[in-house]
Amino acid sequence: MTLAGADGLPSYTWTLASGSGPLPPWATLSATGTISGTPTATGTWNPTFQLKDQNNLTATKQLSLSVYTLPAITTLSPLPDA
Repeated sequence: MTLAGADGLPSYTWTLASGSGPLPPWATLSATGTISGTPTATGTWNPTFQLKDQNNLTATKQLSLSVYTLPAITTLSPLPDA
């Protein structure tokens, strides 16, 4: 997922805001706003992101990131006769 900003003077730099809740332990945030990683746990995280432009003007926004367990198919193969 990539965060997007508007207005201000590009180029932008993304960070977690000071005192923000953390990203999930398996996730990383690049300076260009890309959140990446392979989920290893389910849950909801509420980090606050900071966007800084070339004039050192900043904006912050708290976002909610939720990770859910995927459904699983438990029927054995081959299927039994009807």
